[in-house]
Amino acid sequence: MIQLEDLSHEHEEESQDDRVRHEGELWDKHVPVRLSKRARAKRIEQAMQRKLLHVLRREVKLLDEMYVEYEATTVNILEVYLEDDPSSKG
Repeated sequence: MIQLEDLSHEHEEESQDDRVRHEGELWDKHVPVRLSKRARAKRIEQAMQRKLLHVLRREVKLLDEMYVEYEATTVNILEVYLEDDPSSKG
C-alpha cells in the first residue's frame, strides 16, 4: 500500500514564506503574475486597437474611392446634360 505524506503543514509554512516585505507592505510573490496578466490585457487591447485602425483606414480608402467615382459620375452627367442642352450651343 502506498503511503501519502501529509503536506498540509509544509504548505502553511510555504505560504508564509511566499510573502516578502516591500516598502512597508507585504506583497505576495505572485504579484508579477497579476502584472503579467495586466500586461497581456494591455497587449491584447493594443492589438485590437491596431486592427480597428486598420479597418477604419480601409473604410476611409473605400469611401475616398467611392467619392472619386461619384465625382466622375457627376461630371459625366453634367457633360451629357450640356451636350444635350440647346441653349449651350451658341
